[in-house]
Amino acid sequence: DMAGNVREWCSNAAPDGRLVRGGSYADNSYRFIELSQIPPMTRSSLLGFRTMRMIEAESAPPAVFAEVEFPHVQQLDTSAVADDELFAYLARRFDYDERPLRTRALGTRTSDEWTLERIAVDTAYGNETLIVNVFLPRNASPPYQPIVYFPGSGSLFQSSSEYVDDYYEFPTFLSFLVKTGRAVIYPVYRGTFERQDPSLIPIHLGGGSNAYRDYFVQLVQDSRRTLDYLDTRDDMDGSRYTLYGMSWGAIYAAVVPALEPRFRAAVLLGGGYVPTGITETNPVHYAPRLTIPLLMLVGRYDSLINYERAVKPLFELFGTDPRHKRLIVYDTD
Repeated sequence: DMAGNVREWCSNAAPDGRLVRGGSYADNSYRFIELSQIPPMTRSSLLGFRTMRMIEAESAPPAVFAEVEFPHVQQLDTSAVADDELFAYLARRFDYDERPLRTRALGTRTSDEWTLERIAVDTAYGNETLIVNVFLPRNASPPYQPIVYFPGSGSLFQSSSEYVDDYYEFPTFLSFLVKTGRAVIYPVYRGTFERQDPSLIPIHLGGGSNAYRDYFVQLVQDSRRTLDYLDTRDDMDGSRYTLYGMSWGAIYAAVVPALEPRFRAAVLLGGGYVPTGITETNPVHYAPRLTIPLLMLVGRYDSLINYERAVKPLFELFGTDPRHKRLIVYDTD
C-alpha cells in the first residue's frame, strides 16, 4: 500500500544518479512498478524517502545495497535505413482495401467545457469495431483542428472507454487542448479498453515477433481509419490533423506520419528509439520520411529510453526541417 504520495530515494547508486522507487501522486500509474534514477541533488515535491533500521546488519546480502543496472539500450544505427525501394515495399504492408465505414452513434455526453461524441466504425481489417471518442470544445466554432491521440500502455489494462474523460490520461494530457478550442480524438485502438485481448499484452512492445508486426499494422490502420471517419465530418479541418502520442503512443507516433500523409504535425511525449528486431516495425526506416513539424518532449534521466542513445539520435534522424522540429528535455526521469 505504498503507491502514491511521493516516490522514495534508495541508497543504491544508478548510472545517472541514485535509485528511486515507487510512484508519486503525479506519475503515470505504471511508474509504481518501474525503477527510476535521478541525480542525487534533485529536489522535488514528488520525491521523499523511507527510513529503515537494520536489526542484524550482517545478515543483509550485498546485493541489497549494490549499484542498480538498467537494461542496455541499443544504439540507433542510421546506416541501416531502408532505401526508397525497400521503404515503398514496407509502406504497402500498412495499406488496406477500401470498405464502407458504417458509422453508428454510441451516445453523447456534455460537460461545461466539451461535448463527447462516441462513434463506432468498421475497422479496416476483419469484422471488428473501432470506437472513436470525439471531444468537441464548447468555447470555439468549427472547423476544429483535430488532435488524434495514441495513449500509453496503461490503456491495455482498461475495460471500457465509456468514461474515457475520467481516465487519468485525458485530464492530464488532453483536456487543456480542448480548452484551447481544438477537437481531441481518442480512438479505441486494438487491444485497448473494450478491445482488450490478453494475448496482445506481452507483445505490445515488440520483441521481433511476427505477431507484433501484424498487431502494429492493425494499430496503424486504426489511426488511418480514424482519419477516414474524420474526413466525413464538416466540423473538422482536414488540413490540420495532428498526431499526439504519449509513452507507448510516442514510440508508435514516430512511425505513423511517414505512412499517413494526412497528418500535418506530430507531438511525441516521452518517446524515443525502441528497436523491435523486425524490419517492418523498426523506426529507423520511417524517421527520415517523417517531414512534418515535430515537437518531442522527454526526460533526461528516463531509465526506459536512454536520452543519449535512444532519444537524441532518433530526433536527429527525423526528416523534418530543423526549423520546424523541436526537442524539449526536462531534468527528470
